[in-house]
Amino acid sequence: MPIFRVYLRHPATTAPAWDYAETVVTACAAEAIAHAHAQWSHSRPEVAVPALPHCQTQAIMIETSHLLAASTLSPGQQAAIHELERRVSHLLHDTLHGTFRLVSAPAGLPMPLTEARGWRKGGLSTLDSLLTMAGNSQLTLSSERFSALYQHILRGIAFVWSEQDRAILRREESQASDTLSAVLAASASLRPAIIWPADDALQAVFDQLCRRFGAPEALPDSHAALIDALAGYRARAGESYALRRWRGLAQARLDAALSHTQQANADNGGAALAAGGHQPAYQLDTPPATLWTQLCDTHQQVSLPLRLSDFTGEVVTVGLGSGMPFCLRVADVLTLHAGEQHELDLSRYVRADSRVSLTLDWSGVCALRPRPLALDAQARQGWYAREILREVLDLTWQPVSSLKLVNPDFDLNYLFGQGMAFSRLDHWVISQQPTLTLTLDRVDTARLRAELPTGAPARAQVLRLFNLGGGDSGWHVRELHIEGEHARLTLAAPAPDARTPRPAYVLGGVPAFPPLGV
Repeated sequence: MPIFRVYLRHPATTAPAWDYAETVVTACAAEAIAHAHAQWSHSRPEVAVPALPHCQTQAIMIETSHLLAASTLSPGQQAAIHELERRVSHLLHDTLHGTFRLVSAPAGLPMPLTEARGWRKGGLSTLDSLLTMAGNSQLTLSSERFSALYQHILRGIAFVWSEQDRAILRREESQASDTLSAVLAASASLRPAIIWPADDALQAVFDQLCRRFGAPEALPDSHAALIDALAGYRARAGESYALRRWRGLAQARLDAALSHTQQANADNGGAALAAGGHQPAYQLDTPPATLWTQLCDTHQQVSLPLRLSDFTGEVVTVGLGSGMPFCLRVADVLTLHAGEQHELDLSRYVRADSRVSLTLDWSGVCALRPRPLALDAQARQGWYAREILREVLDLTWQPVSSLKLVNPDFDLNYLFGQGMAFSRLDHWVISQQPTLTLTLDRVDTARLRAELPTGAPARAQVLRLFNLGGGDSGWHVRELHIEGEHARLTLAAPAPDARTPRPAYVLGGVPAFPPLGV
């Protein structure tokens, strides 16, 4: 079946600009143009769509055998995504703070957030997943950790002096070199003098004071000689003292944030892992026990119904909600794998007058918000320091003294700008594993019974967006009920009991693009 890229424009629109474009699978160019014109009219643009005879049109046959390439989303896929996002947002409108977006979990498999009897102890480790953009611009969860990328970014940050502040340090400290020497001599009470770096030993003293005691003024009385030396330095070189103190506080906070991601433990607020050890912690707004109750609530449900009709060769017309129907290849609507049978699609069972209703149901839909544990004011607990990222983002290109990203491997525009690589889900929307139900009229039920027997392990792909089953999910043909040419087929995970794991299925959530989004 040919695949056309159709372009339309108003009579007043000047070439080469077009007002509307769509990819259509149909028998000929004329039908493709007519379908695209109907879709354009249904979209209700601001400027009225002229009648088709008055439009300028072009239909180009695409030399490809597959409509839904990995690098693009078809109008049908986009319609399904928007409809599901709308339904989830309506269901959770009191819970979500932001716009819900569908995401594709790795390999489409359920995520190990829960188990048979409740929340999995190591479940929070999954919530550290990094949000990335797939080739078709669909959001997906990667296997990388958000905290790991954050740690790499912290390693690329350094405090950089401005030329103006460097001049102040040189001027004041040359005029008060005796007080500077006194501070270095007295610093032996902190650590042997030979350990201080030769290039800027004085700043190393301030960094150590801020790291160990919080500030130079917090030195205990046991360091009386150093306290006196610092007082003399402050009296003779007040601006330099303030600048070095400022840099010491910034460096101590940066060091603490980096240390707590590298070596999370119980003392700095790390989350204990089931297998031992700790990882950077997240806080949940809703207790795990409450989330478990919500996940088990079968009345909290979202459905995505599709109506299939007019099967013509490889193509079928798909209806979704109240929107305009669209055409897809039959194999792009649904692909089934059951038992030893692979790559089954509906074209094996249907004829031109068949009618099929396909419904995806997600039960127990609920939202959770894992917040990275913020670094406290004393830099003793937590790991996520948003103000460091704000400073880096705002001041890296400015000629002022500040923490700046100096690692050439990172591009701030890519991390925080258009690329949005440094991102995670601020809210997660999870559910029980979805159920796929097919109601089929006027189909080949004998072949259906032979190829999809009850109890056969199964997996499916719907619209090449939703990957269902597979792995250890337990997905199978739960029910096949046949009466004449009418059949009802249900594919689902087994009903959970106290001995059966019930991992949560990730529908999506509200993306966050730190530092502003968290």
